[in-house]
Amino acid sequence: KQFPSVAVLGCSDSRVPTEIVFDQGLGDLFVIRVAGNCLATSTTASLQYAVHHLKVKVVVVLGHEACGAVKAAQLPSEKLEQ
Repeated sequence: KQFPSVAVLGCSDSRVPTEIVFDQGLGDLFVIRVAGNCLATSTTASLQYAVHHLKVKVVVVLGHEACGAVKAAQLPSEKLEQ
């Protein structure tokens, strides 16, 4: 079984090692990783699972500098198609 006390919605960027950032071991955090920390149906469902079934007490949204997904979301749609 797992008993994390914190759920973290973080970016899928490999340069952001969530457990290391918070000095936690495997199983201490319930981590949902998605590019740009986007909250969609699947990420919302994962957070609901963490809160309702795992009984986490804290939800953290962890962003970082120079996020490529956030930068891309700010581009005009013509640029995204190139």
